Formats: sequence, C-alpha cells, structure tokens
Amino acid sequence: MVFGCALLVLPIWRLISELWILAFNIYERLVEIRDLMARQVQTPAVVQPALRDGD
Repeated sequence: MVFGCALLVLPIWRLISELWILAFNIYERLVEIRDLMARQVQTPAVVQPALRDGD
C-alpha cells in the first residue's frame, strides 16, 4: 500500500516542482525583457525619413 502511494505521489511532486522552476524561469526572462525595453526607451534611436522613388 505504501509503495503504491509512493508511486503516485513522487511523480506528482516532481511535476509540481518542475512547474515551480518553470514559473521562476519565465519570471526571470520577463524581468530581462523589461530591463532591455527600459534601456531602449531611455536611448531612442534616430529615425531616418524614408526616401521616395524620385528622390
């Protein structure tokens, strides 16, 4: 009985642990994206006007 419960509980525990790790990795990546976007806003790029065919 105990062995059967362990066979059920251990994979579920592993799944929950993996989901927590995934959630933290996603959070870290979102923080990196936020920081990169914040740097881009502070230093805007120079926009060149588009040239027409006759120019």
